[in-house]
Amino acid sequence: MSTCGELVRGYGNNTMRISSLIVIMVIVCSVFAQQQPWEVPYQIEGVWMMVDGDGGSDLGKAKITIKNDTLSAVITEIFGRSRGESVTCDLCTDSLKGKPLVGMTILKGFRQKDRIWRKGRMLDFQDGKWYRAELELSPDETTLSVFSYIRFIVKVGKTQKWVKIQ
Repeated sequence: MSTCGELVRGYGNNTMRISSLIVIMVIVCSVFAQQQPWEVPYQIEGVWMMVDGDGGSDLGKAKITIKNDTLSAVITEIFGRSRGESVTCDLCTDSLKGKPLVGMTILKGFRQKDRIWRKGRMLDFQDGKWYRAELELSPDETTLSVFSYIRFIVKVGKTQKWVKIQ
């Protein structure tokens, strides 16, 4: 059986350990509190020129934003439309059919792992369909490879190179 003195001494050692652990936790938390967990250490947010992977022509501009830890992009400008030609998503098959392309979400649901963003969807407004996609930022942060694909046994798709404007 333990005496009261042994219990107090044992309790005192645990108190010291708990106090040390609390101090360490406070230090670690204060370091991480300076950066939000969804902040990206490189600059992917901004306005990007969408360049077609097939012909290399400029399709328009899109603005990429990150809210919490999810990346999305909205079309801000469309190029290559002749005067009077429709700037709506006439080929879309879902609720976006007939809606204006400018202001439409083109990328959504992307999650980050290093410089690669995965598990997102991309609207190809040229055919009106949603595709799975992956994004990869170049080391110099000036170009973005946008790979949209369908998945059978392997990923089959196309890649666009987006160029950062702002």
